[in-house]
Amino acid sequence: MQTRGRILLADDEADLRDLVARVLERHGYEVVRVADGQQAVNAWLERPRGFDVLILDQFMPVMDGEEAFRLCRNHSPEARVLLVSGCIDKGLSSRLEDDPHARFVPKPFHTADLVSAIEDLLQTA
Repeated sequence: MQTRGRILLADDEADLRDLVARVLERHGYEVVRVADGQQAVNAWLERPRGFDVLILDQFMPVMDGEEAFRLCRNHSPEARVLLVSGCIDKGLSSRLEDDPHARFVPKPFHTADLVSAIEDLLQTA
């Protein structure tokens, strides 16, 4: 099967990270997994054009998802980013509202919602 896109997935919960990666792989995505925002930024900076979507958990040790989001965007303003969190942050949702290359999906999420958000991001130019 041809890959539908390459995703960089950052989440500090190893079991959840592995589950999400397996689900996305079954949907045809290639997934690179990292455990925190700093690792995500490092991987992104090594290959800024190597990923189609960056999925960041909002709250992680070392560096949170929002900071990783800002750093990646400083280097790649058109980077497509999906932030996920178990805490609903209305401020974050409203900040992302006007950004065509960013989405927020609350945890726990259904697979269909996650895949839909990714597909939506991939359709942005």
